Amino acid sequence: MEKPALYERNPNDAGGLLRITRIFFDFEKKIFPYWYPMQNDPQKCCHLHLHEKFELLYVIKGGIEFSIAGENHSCGAGEILIINPFEPHSGKIVQGKGRTLYYAFNIDLRSLADAPIDGIRERISALIGGGYRYPTEFTDPRMLAAVRGSLDAILEHRRDSGSNGGASGTVARQSGLFELAHICLILDALGDPEKNPLGYSRSAEFIQKVITAISEGNLADVTLEDTARKLSYNKAYFTTVFRKNFGTTFTDFLNHYKIDCARSMIRSGSRNMNEISIACGFNYYAYFFRRFKEICGMTPVEFAALCDREMRSTGQI
Repeated sequence: MEKPALYERNPNDAGGLLRITRIFFDFEKKIFPYWYPMQNDPQKCCHLHLHEKFELLYVIKGGIEFSIAGENHSCGAGEILIINPFEPHSGKIVQGKGRTLYYAFNIDLRSLADAPIDGIRERISALIGGGYRYPTEFTDPRMLAAVRGSLDAILEHRRDSGSNGGASGTVARQSGLFELAHICLILDALGDPEKNPLGYSRSAEFIQKVITAISEGNLADVTLEDTARKLSYNKAYFTTVFRKNFGTTFTDFLNHYKIDCARSMIRSGSRNMNEISIACGFNYYAYFFRRFKEICGMTPVEFAALCDREMRSTGQI
């Protein structure tokens, strides 16, 4: 039986309207995403998790199968799946499809609060609060074509921007406006969300307050008691509310958060494991080493080597 969905928040993804992740599998040439060796199932491409971001999965080659909010969905080349905020999801690669390539578009809805769309604030609040949602699969071909056209335009624009050897501040702002315009077009094409029959009751406000309390200080000093006190909760009630919203205990989430910080540092090029350990709130390297291997299925050094191989074998947007 799969573990409860863990709330996931990339420590280096605190800001920004849009994050795009390129996921490519080629089993013949043994080219995989960096996290693939950390999965227990060789067919799995995404562990069970949830997050506040609004996500679009766009398949270019091959096929994927995703469980989203307890329902199974298949997605082939040219198709798109919608993942609403806080919907638990996990995914697998469809067997017999050869190479598989898809993009995960993660949109920070809070960054869109002032976007020029009628009723955008109300729509964002309804989606983040869980009272409303968009259907996971597209049933209207014209709507799918409109959304796909905007995603293709964003991908092409990022490729062109990357080929120019870096961007000035003016170009970066223009790129941001270009992407904002297409995200507005996507939301306009999707229209109003529908009432969520599952009635999620997670509190986006509570999650944001906890994340802020954890991230604004020294990770080595973060404790359950201090975090509860910062947010004016007693320990017992805070523990109950935390598990309801994050899908796990405070200790488990904090350890995952620290290891996510370490993975981000390693992927950005840091290789002094002792410095990484201290920066991510572990006072003892041996404990950091053990926790990293327990969560990731490999040691920090092995993970660094995996990242190096990935950077050599495949390009990224």
